[in-house]
Amino acid sequence: MYWAFILLSALSYLAGTGFCLSCIHCTSNDGSGCSGIAKNCTGDTVCMSTVTQTATYTGQATTTLRRSCGEPQYCSAGSLSSYFITTVTNSTCCFTDSCTPPEPTMPNYKSKTKNGAVCKTCFARDERECSRFNTTMCTGSETFCVEYEVRTEAGNCLLCTECNNQTNSSCEGSLVTCESCLTVITDIQNGNDSYPTILKSCSQNPEMCNISYHLSTTTTRMELTSSCCDTEFCNNDTMHTPSQNTTENGIECPSCFEMNADSCEANETIRCTGSENKCISFSGKMSDSEQGDCIPFALQGCATEDTCYASDFPLFPVTRLCEASSPLCFDGASISWDP
Repeated sequence: MYWAFILLSALSYLAGTGFCLSCIHCTSNDGSGCSGIAKNCTGDTVCMSTVTQTATYTGQATTTLRRSCGEPQYCSAGSLSSYFITTVTNSTCCFTDSCTPPEPTMPNYKSKTKNGAVCKTCFARDERECSRFNTTMCTGSETFCVEYEVRTEAGNCLLCTECNNQTNSSCEGSLVTCESCLTVITDIQNGNDSYPTILKSCSQNPEMCNISYHLSTTTTRMELTSSCCDTEFCNNDTMHTPSQNTTENGIECPSCFEMNADSCEANETIRCTGSENKCISFSGKMSDSEQGDCIPFALQGCATEDTCYASDFPLFPVTRLCEASSPLCFDGASISWDP
């Protein structure tokens, strides 16, 4: 009787407190599978896998997969649209310890057929509410007007484009959450050949912001320009290197350029142009492909003064530079203008 009483007491306690489910918690920022540790859930919950795709008015989209504890009423699919952002989500669930829910697939909510519903729409940052001056025509199965608020961690709340192209000056990619956005473009011109690159990402180093490096030899010209910004999607626009000023400025420098070499001997001179008012000696390694195969090079020529003070050149894959020495600069010879 004693053991029967103990058993009945234990069962009564478990029935009163409810079963505590344990679920895997993890997040994948590319929408693929993820793995993590099991955590105990609270309340009437299930194990849930949720795939979410968010697309902006610019057409860029990001997909995430999240596994966690969840409430049973959210084991379904749905979509939400405004003028600025469209979100589509689907959740699948299971009900045993550390179980793996069926992999959720992205539902097809691409219908553009207007359904007659009209909702006021607005978007505001760092505000509790926004002024609903605009309206949007609802489509497909979106028949309800909603108001929602998204909170992000302080200092990590901008959506920026992230992409990289080692063969062109434009790129398209996914959206990432940043404190500020960065764009870096470079262009190496060797004779008639041009080798542009571009990188868009989060700005993690203030010294990478708003810089402009230029250097020239008789056969080669290198340019690097960067820009940082702090508004939503601000690095999504196309960025170009500034137009080259080809006006001679009266300064002449020794010039040479050699690949597969650590140094070069300047047997000729170059007349500097624009704001290139210093002579420079510079060497390093340069990538000749997207795979980052690095080849030594050395040069002497003209440079802008800020290039001379650069202590940390952006390296591959931000630019084609794999390694870079500290530039050695000196004043060039002043020359008289030809009559």
